[in-house]
Amino acid sequence: GKKQMTWIGKLDYDFMVQFKRQKAMLQLYGISNKTSQGTYTLKGESGYEIKMGAGILQQISPSNIHYYNTFDIDVVSDILMSLSVGKLPEDARRFVLGTGEYGMRQFHKAVETKAVTFAPNRTENRITGSGFDMKYSGQFKKYGFINGIEIELVHIPFLDDPSLNPTPHPDGGLLSSYEYLILDF
Repeated sequence: GKKQMTWIGKLDYDFMVQFKRQKAMLQLYGISNKTSQGTYTLKGESGYEIKMGAGILQQISPSNIHYYNTFDIDVVSDILMSLSVGKLPEDARRFVLGTGEYGMRQFHKAVETKAVTFAPNRTENRITGSGFDMKYSGQFKKYGFINGIEIELVHIPFLDDPSLNPTPHPDGGLLSSYEYLILDF
């Protein structure tokens, strides 16, 4: 019937949270420490080599990198054309763009601006309500372009994490939230 206060379980939990976070960061941001001779330069206190592999960002870093000042869906489409014409068959030109929440908003606004030129919105599921209680809703997360190119947007939460990416963007949010990671699946 006597209450015992122990913190070892809490310390163990905190250690596992920190370990899993560091492991995830290594898988994302890790830089290989293997030399061209096949050896490793880092050694631990025990004298054994510390081997670290390349994270996903280092693995794709030699790929195409494009910078933008203002987001334009036509520029993105041109980039995807250059990545696919003569390289991918038309039925396999599906690209996934990973970005933060502000990037998703930016993409939505660009597609919405493009879509408004095609046809009026005649669906009843986007505009609801009546009188002074109206609602307009929806978010563009996909975009189809010529020659079979399809873009799908996914959210990458770590791009919105201020502890990882503290630089603010002038339009709101974090600078990293406006980055787009283009993958062809």
